Amino acid sequence: MRFAEICEQLRADLPGFSARVTDAIRAELASYAAVPYEEQHGYIRDELALLLDAMQHGTPLGVEQAARTRALGRRRALQGIPLHDVIETFHIAGREAWVSFTGAQPDQELVRGGGRLWEFVHRETTELAAGHTEATRDAAVVRAAQNYRALDLLVRFESSRLEETAEALRHFGIRLDASVVGIAVVLDPADGSAAATLERTARAVADDRAGWPVGRYRRWLLVLCPAADGAGVAEALGAAAPGGAVGLGAARVGIPGAAASLQDAIRLLEIEGDGGVRRFEDHWWLATLLPHERELAGLLEPGRRVAAANPHLAETVKAYAAQGLSLTAAARAQQLHVNSVTYRLDRWRELTGWDVRTLDGLLRSVAALGLPS
Repeated sequence: MRFAEICEQLRADLPGFSARVTDAIRAELASYAAVPYEEQHGYIRDELALLLDAMQHGTPLGVEQAARTRALGRRRALQGIPLHDVIETFHIAGREAWVSFTGAQPDQELVRGGGRLWEFVHRETTELAAGHTEATRDAAVVRAAQNYRALDLLVRFESSRLEETAEALRHFGIRLDASVVGIAVVLDPADGSAAATLERTARAVADDRAGWPVGRYRRWLLVLCPAADGAGVAEALGAAAPGGAVGLGAARVGIPGAAASLQDAIRLLEIEGDGGVRRFEDHWWLATLLPHERELAGLLEPGRRVAAANPHLAETVKAYAAQGLSLTAAARAQQLHVNSVTYRLDRWRELTGWDVRTLDGLLRSVAALGLPS
């Protein structure tokens, strides 16, 4: 097969080709687990398209692309990815691309394309290294990278990486031999101003208290702070994000405890409910069930199906559970007559087979309405 034909085949299969390269990078470089898959895959897809143009047509690296590559170097520095790993991604991509041409006719086109491939890798990695180096010289970026690295190790905590996590946390003034709590807020990617306000609020509090781990991580803003300060920090973040939910994990001790509390906080944001501060102590049951949602999907399906078709019944069930299993209080909360509440609960039982006046029926109902489907 001719060189040009292979180039066109790879262009036609760019989503699959880029996915294979992305998977190879993530399999070989453990540090890239800190980078969201879609973010990395999108960049690799665009980069491979440019690589194919360079190999086939000698398309030069333009000013705009050079700036984009430098920006990537800065971002990877911010995410705590070592420079040698960032550069290695281009070598892996180049290797995977070259393997695709092993069946090409050994002609001048192939020789020229191979030379252009490694010229492209050299130019890109030069810009990448420049951006990464600029970022690591910037004290603010260094601090952000320290935050990101510490939070990443805690969110994805493994006991085998305890020493590495402890080393990452030595940059901060928080004592882990005392109770700490994790706090999480969802960031709206479409509202950069609101996300920046939340981050400024969290950083102002952290800086005032001798430096706690705080920063953006994937789609959340995360904070780790002493348990005594947790409620105040959560309320401050709630005030900075009106209508949004704030997850406040359980107070725990030590690095494994800090990791668990941050994971508590993140799970609290996934359960159904209104905005405001959600405390693990108040929602522990649903937050603990959340990792098992797929296993429970079949069990909870009757309630979800009925709730989708009869949202008024679901709202009454939730009000009944929230008001201490009191018909009178549930009626007051919904501005209904007690008889209407009774009718709706009976109707829920008829349609789902779950009687919320029994423990089993109540637990099934609350789980079906509280866990995301």
